[in-house]
Amino acid sequence: LVPNQQAIGPWKTVASAGYASSSFLPTQAQYAAGARWFRCDVILPGAGHLYPIPNQNPEAVPLSPGHSRCLHMTSQGALSVACAAPHTYRAAGVVWAPGTAYPSRAAWMAIGQNHCPPIVRSSNWYVTWAGSSAWAHGDHYLTCYKPTTL
Repeated sequence: LVPNQQAIGPWKTVASAGYASSSFLPTQAQYAAGARWFRCDVILPGAGHLYPIPNQNPEAVPLSPGHSRCLHMTSQGALSVACAAPHTYRAAGVVWAPGTAYPSRAAWMAIGQNHCPPIVRSSNWYVTWAGSSAWAHGDHYLTCYKPTTL
């Protein structure tokens, strides 16, 4: 997580960017056969083409549609996409979650309820937050999304 975060920008930017990381490890059979590789990629799902990684001005908000994080709601839930793709919610801002212990789902939702309405300027909003692994590496951000269309 940390090398990708360093390539993309600070956690605050990563939380509102459409970029995500993907890592691959050898299977147990490959490891037993001697494979000792690890692969970690920065991906931009749903954009349809490649964009340069935005590290010239990492605090710039909002990011361009090609770089910004949006959500496309499906029957299975929210799919993270770049805003250049069809979507229903766009990242409007991020909120730092205090503390050292990883928050419960209820605690994350309480942070969203306290901070997202003024950020999105609406009573209709959506949130995502850092997973426990990202939290352990320093990402303590909750992302607030406002409804939108493209």
